[in-house]
Amino acid sequence: MKHSKKTIIDFYENLGKLFYAIAAADNIVEEIEFKVLKDTVKHKWTKVDPVNDDFQTDAAYQIETVFDWLNSEGFSNSKSCYNEFLEFKNAHPSLFTNDIKGYCKTQMDKS
Repeated sequence: MKHSKKTIIDFYENLGKLFYAIAAADNIVEEIEFKVLKDTVKHKWTKVDPVNDDFQTDAAYQIETVFDWLNSEGFSNSKSCYNEFLEFKNAHPSLFTNDIKGYCKTQMDKS
């Protein structure tokens, strides 16, 4: 199934929410969590698909953008981030292939 550019961008934005929810679950986001996220986005998530965002940047960088934004805004409700991710996942199950689930698990294991 082919997904729209908007859906792919939303996918990455929601992954940013998921990874932020995990990092912020203890009410503090450590510098190492930023480093690991940025490294994983660069080396894994940018390889998933060739979709660019509106700024002609790999859409996978939306993961970092959302994560950074939530942190800079001092967003403290990691549960709502997680719930928003779950709503998106349930609405778009075909995006979550075994490979994608593996990437998510790897990222969560590093957090």
